Amino acid sequence: MSVFLEITTCTKCPNHTKERDYTEDSWEFCEKWHCNLMNIYVRRYVDWNDKNLFIHKDCPLPKKI
Repeated sequence: MSVFLEITTCTKCPNHTKERDYTEDSWEFCEKWHCNLMNIYVRRYVDWNDKNLFIHKDCPLPKKI
């Protein structure tokens, strides 16, 4: 039996974690995204209202063709 999970953005991946990314502006809320599989930060300074779908170009998970 195989189980497939279609991931359209890093935030939907089970290997994804995020934390607040502090800037000089204390009112600004940004995040940094970390991939636990690759052990790297895949994105920095992600604005709270950023709606862009993003998957890192070096992601080792299989891509849907």
